[in-house]
Amino acid sequence: MACKRLLPQMFVVLFASASAHGQLSAQHTPDVRAFDDDQTRGWVLKALSTDIPDYKVDELSFLALNHPRIVIPLLADRISVESRLQGSRPEFIRKMADALAYTAEPDAVIRLAQFAANDGPLFGYYIDRSLDYAMGRRNPYALAYEVADRSDPTATDRVLRWVENSLLRQSRRAEFINAAVAHHGAQLTPESLESDAIVSKLRATTRELLKNDLASRLAPK
Repeated sequence: MACKRLLPQMFVVLFASASAHGQLSAQHTPDVRAFDDDQTRGWVLKALSTDIPDYKVDELSFLALNHPRIVIPLLADRISVESRLQGSRPEFIRKMADALAYTAEPDAVIRLAQFAANDGPLFGYYIDRSLDYAMGRRNPYALAYEVADRSDPTATDRVLRWVENSLLRQSRRAEFINAAVAHHGAQLTPESLESDAIVSKLRATTRELLKNDLASRLAPK
């Protein structure tokens, strides 16, 4: 009977101990949202030293987005090393490539394009994904222009494929023209659009659609 009376008390003690341990662990879990550059570098280097657990993927992407100057080179270097290993881990590489893509930065797109030159099926997807990610935060065609301005033929060619396929929708063409006007200034005309670094490499039918859309926008109301 004494043992039966002790069981509820023991459970309360164990539960309280577990709760206290959980609170202590939570207190010692660093909040990556408050990281400076040095803390970011240390956290990312540690995370990339082994495979990235799924529960850390979001934190890695957050740090990549908010500290791209620090994180993009670290990710790219680690992908480069991992890709050359005899027993490379494709899932590990995908997690790092997605974090690169999530930044929606031209430097990340260029590094992904360099990797795609050796493994197009894997890394080409993440170039498209970077432009898709950009859509939620900025004009993705502004990113396309930033990549084209770097004069990296491999990256530009990959980005052009995404641009071409996306411009079938009129709403996307309106976004593209917004980016083109921002890139060239108010002096942009349908005629000068023809020689644009991106437009000049698109199919003739796509070029005509863009020129007509721009002409309609410039026409007196």
